[in-house]
Amino acid sequence: MLIQCPACKANADVPTSKEGAKVRCGECGRVYAALPLGGRTRVASGTNNGLYIGLGVAAAVLLLFVVLSKTGGKDDLPVVDAGEAPVAAATGPVDETGWNSEIVQLTRRLHRAAAERDEGVLLGLIAPVHVSAWRAMQAAAEPPAEAPAEAPNTDEQAGTLDLETALVSARALTTDAQAEVARAAIADLTTGDSKDLVADWEPYDGSVANLTDAYAVVHLAVTPREGGTEKRTVEWELVRDGGRWKAFRWERWYSDAEKKHLRKKRSSGYEKVTLSDGSQVFEREPEPLAHLEDTPPDLRARIDELFPQLINDEPRIYTTARRELVAIGKPAVPKLLTGLYEIPLDTEEHAIQVNAIVVTLRDITGQNFFFKPLTLVGSAMGTTEERRQSAIKQWFAWWYRKGEKFTEKETSDALDDLIELSDKDKAWLERTKNN
Repeated sequence: MLIQCPACKANADVPTSKEGAKVRCGECGRVYAALPLGGRTRVASGTNNGLYIGLGVAAAVLLLFVVLSKTGGKDDLPVVDAGEAPVAAATGPVDETGWNSEIVQLTRRLHRAAAERDEGVLLGLIAPVHVSAWRAMQAAAEPPAEAPAEAPNTDEQAGTLDLETALVSARALTTDAQAEVARAAIADLTTGDSKDLVADWEPYDGSVANLTDAYAVVHLAVTPREGGTEKRTVEWELVRDGGRWKAFRWERWYSDAEKKHLRKKRSSGYEKVTLSDGSQVFEREPEPLAHLEDTPPDLRARIDELFPQLINDEPRIYTTARRELVAIGKPAVPKLLTGLYEIPLDTEEHAIQVNAIVVTLRDITGQNFFFKPLTLVGSAMGTTEERRQSAIKQWFAWWYRKGEKFTEKETSDALDDLIELSDKDKAWLERTKNN
């Protein structure tokens, strides 16, 4: 049955069973009743025309009732294929910008097609000319100095080339060149860098954030397709191409709250990383640390004096220094961490010295990041070089995340036997332990 949109006069072919149902125009989005072109039901000639018309109207009403009664949740909207463009049966007010809107449903379909590696579907949903223009903008942009850590949203990353200027060159692409751009975009979505943004993530909420006659921006909330509690937002930008919406930009989008969190994270410098064995840990690059501001000068001097003794290869000297540093506790931690930064893991001797520091840190804090001095893979006494380096970085991540606020382990009151301190320093240590 041929129908015509009363707004833009676009024709569409729908099954006769949909006569009387409300449909959405694939060209302009107008919702109207699906009636044969000409506005009336065709009936047989003769004296029974009135009867046939009455039966036709009754059937249309019944069909409309059935369609509406079967329409359910977010993913159950019935769709009528009107030639090139989808025509969806309406249920009450038309959703123009929400989860069930045409534009948001298209981005949801992009995620599903990327996960299924359905290249045919993806090819029909991508605007290669605009993809090429956006890639040119990215290449021309000067990356902000703090871009990775600040994680600005894409509109804040605009470079020296605007979209309309980039489109001038992109529109000159040959058909073969456009096809190559489309294939590269599909590969990026399914197996490339964007896989961890699109194919691996399933939408659960979203809406149109900005809408004009030619462009639309969608914020799509997603969660890992394989399960998990992490949530993030993908920003899609679409263009109306030949009467249909097509995507040309997809990037991670950060809310103001997320950007604030990332700025705070950057100031601490640690990050969550995945090691080759699949384990996830927090790491931070080592650096020299100063003594805590409230550590008395005499105690600072004593810590500095004990540190060389701790890495001495004479067991008696090492053991005595270790016991005293453990008794001092938290004020000794910055000096010990600095030792992890300063001693390279280039010889067995240095690795043993680092292990002495790690053991002392463990005894002070109760933390353990499983540093081992030997790199004997497969041995109960050894580990990998990656693990050794990571253990040191984990100590620094812990200090910047929690270390300055950690509660010290319980220690004995045998300070007089272990440390030769002034009464003032002893009083300060007792106050520190009790805080």
